[in-house]
Order: sequence, then C-alpha cells, then structure tokens
Amino acid sequence: MHLMKRPEMEEFLYHFYVTKDYFECHEIGEELWKEVAPREKSHFLVGFVLLATGLYHWRRANFDGALRSLEKSLKLLVTNRILLEDYLDFEKLDTLFLELIREVASHSPYESIQLPIRDMELKAKIASFPPALHVGDEIIHRHSTRDRSDVILARQQALLKRQK
Repeated sequence: MHLMKRPEMEEFLYHFYVTKDYFECHEIGEELWKEVAPREKSHFLVGFVLLATGLYHWRRANFDGALRSLEKSLKLLVTNRILLEDYLDFEKLDTLFLELIREVASHSPYESIQLPIRDMELKAKIASFPPALHVGDEIIHRHSTRDRSDVILARQQALLKRQK
C-alpha cells in the first residue's frame, strides 16, 4: 500500500483540510516518517511535515520560519515527484507553491490552501471527511501548550548514557 493511502495520511489530510490544525498534521506526519523512514531526511513525508510547519508558522505571522519550511517542503516534494505523481498534480503544485512563497515573502495574511490532489480515490476520501465539531484559536499556538515531558525525559536519559 502506498503511504498516501495509509490511515495516518488520511488523518493528516483530515486535519489539513478540515480542522486546519497544522500542528497536529506535523505530529502525525512525523510519527509516520519515524516509523517508515527514520532519519531519511529526503523522504517525501518530510515534505508534508514541512508544509504543515510552514502553514503553522505563516498563520502565526512567523514569516521567516514559514518561508524556510515552505521552500524546503517544495524541494522535497519535487525531488520525490516520481513517488507522488499519481497522487499530486505537480504542475498545479508548482504554481501553488510559487504563489504561497510569494504571499509569505510579502507578509500577506495567512490563507488556507488546497493541495492539488490527482488521485480520484483520495479526492473522494477528502470530500467525505466529516466537518470539524469545534476548531478554535487554540490551534494557532498549540506548540506552547503541549506536554513535552516524555521528550525531555528521553533527552535527559540519552545525555546520561553519553556521559557514562
């Protein structure tokens, strides 16, 4: 099964299209990437993670962070074109990203985007997503409210191992 058909990618796309919770998209995409291609920084999943990161930064008016993430995202998605061309319309994707990068570089206000999905089954899946029950402003600053105690603990344990 292609990764674009995995339930995790469907969940990513649900949050991308419906809730616009790009932080959650990042988390889902990163977990899937760690599962299927850990440390492979040129994997197309990293491109999707960076796209979500770029949109998250843009909505928060972090234009420099958004621009860096979006430029890297485009590069990774285009580099992996052969793996994605059945799912994404790259002619439209190139145009979308050029416009997106221009908007961010000129500090335009955030606007959500629609990925140019080519695969009819994936389009139908996206069209069938239920509406979000509640989406509030809390998604704008999700990074500052998450519990990172497990990450901090893992880093401390790794540091202790290195010191031995």
